[in-house]
Amino acid sequence: MGTISKAPLEAATEHIQIYIMMLYTMVMLKLLSFKAATLHVLFTQAQLKRSGTM
Repeated sequence: MGTISKAPLEAATEHIQIYIMMLYTMVMLKLLSFKAATLHVLFTQAQLKRSGTM
């Protein structure tokens, strides 16, 4: 009886862990791309300032 009620719970926990990992990965990728975009903008602005167009 105990093993029957335990198995689905374990499977659900594993499923939730996988889901959280996927979510975490997506968030990290979004943050990384956002950081890269921000750095790119800052770098471009710095170059424009140096060349005197800004």
